[in-house]
Amino acid sequence: MRRYVESNLALRRALFALADLRTVAAIGVLLVNDHILKHLSPSWLTGKLSDVMWSAFAPLLLAFFLALIVPPLVRRQERLVAWLAFATIGVAYALFNLSDAIHGVTLRLLSLIGGAPVVMERDATDVITLPGLLLGWWIWRRQCPEQPFLQARGLTIAVLAVMASVASGRPQPDPGIYCFPSNSQGLFVKSLYSVYESVDGGLTWKDVTSERADLLSHSDCRTSSVISDPRSPLVQYAYRDGKHIERSSDGGTTWTREFNLSWVNHSARARVYGSTWHTPERIESSTPGTPKFAQSPRQGIVDPATGNALFAMSLDGVLVRTADGHWRWATVGPYSFTSVGRLDTLRVLWDEWLLALVLTTLAINTLLSVQPKDFSEGALLWLAIEWSLWLLAIAAFDSPRSALASEFADLNRLLLGGFFLLTSLAIAIPHVIWTICRKLKSNASIPAKLVLHIAGILVLFYVPHVVWALGGLAQEWMASLFAVLLVAMSLAASVLSFNRQRQQTPSGAGH
Repeated sequence: MRRYVESNLALRRALFALADLRTVAAIGVLLVNDHILKHLSPSWLTGKLSDVMWSAFAPLLLAFFLALIVPPLVRRQERLVAWLAFATIGVAYALFNLSDAIHGVTLRLLSLIGGAPVVMERDATDVITLPGLLLGWWIWRRQCPEQPFLQARGLTIAVLAVMASVASGRPQPDPGIYCFPSNSQGLFVKSLYSVYESVDGGLTWKDVTSERADLLSHSDCRTSSVISDPRSPLVQYAYRDGKHIERSSDGGTTWTREFNLSWVNHSARARVYGSTWHTPERIESSTPGTPKFAQSPRQGIVDPATGNALFAMSLDGVLVRTADGHWRWATVGPYSFTSVGRLDTLRVLWDEWLLALVLTTLAINTLLSVQPKDFSEGALLWLAIEWSLWLLAIAAFDSPRSALASEFADLNRLLLGGFFLLTSLAIAIPHVIWTICRKLKSNASIPAKLVLHIAGILVLFYVPHVVWALGGLAQEWMASLFAVLLVAMSLAASVLSFNRQRQQTPSGAGH
């Protein structure tokens, strides 16, 4: 394998290019622009900036994968890989923005991979950002693949580049129940991909998507925050501020607060349901018919048959005020109201911090143990056990959260993840103490840059989770997957760096 990498000049050049500080800067600018600047100051500039940055590093990433496929024995392999990578990115990006068919196929593929609908508007003017390819080409040409040491951190940047590319196509948040179609005969409500019907005034709902798929059009949704009872126009309901539902029996002259929404839209519930919960104007689009969602209620209607007032409450289903004045929550398909338990909120706030705490110990053990002079099968076994328990803790913590999940189920996930994490920590702490003592006893030095490498690994662990929290990644498991890959690649780069430094340092000299 080592001989193959050394002989594969295209692969080496791609790794050096990915590790270039200009490539890292381009990825960083894309992430900051997509998930911070576009929200603070949306404009033409922020809209195009990410496209330019992506055009700069995407060919380098594709060249890395192509270099793994095209064998080094192929004549002029470097030139072939480079032209294929840059031409493919340029043509594909242009067709994505100019062809409706290719745009649709690409979005369906991304939605399938990401596990959630992806919204990326087709904009023919985006082709003006293709000169960003020139920046990538400049970075590629400045690399020297004959350098003596392979840039191991290039693999880390490759994972980061994949994550940035995936996160740039923002997943469309699930709005839950948001619309009562106005052009239908009967009582219907819908989510993005399902239609439900009620024949008892909104108390129970049946999925009729296959029969009434025509109602999935977004353009027939009412937007007024004041609704009237068609049987008695003087009776009105208002839900203007997202804090209360008010009722008037005199045509709006006086209002009485009947239902408090502040605890429904509480930020603690947003932590449980995810970053797409009850955020005003979460979806911004100029596409005709695409809905814009604000705080619950999304919409209201009065059933003319029963006089019940119905309110679309996103992931909570439907809120019903019966004609006799009683308020009830109605389950619609997978959407129903569930109160928030304290354990849920604490878990969302603290699981990444706990994982990072144990990761610090594991990283120290790995960097001090996996060195040629100190390496042993026993150390490898202990490291394998510690890392396996840490990965099991991530899997337990990342079990899907659902509005339908009970607090007992959430408690089980918390306890299971905590068990794996504490067991890993209980093994790792004595291991790191033993490793440090053994090094001090044998007068072996500890790398001076150990703290910097550990800090870098922790930052890379948090980056995908921050991107997920900002809505850039559709699922939490995707953030964890990218985090694990980044940690693995950065650990490998650190180990190689320490070993290289050790080889260059004269025997007996300190670090």
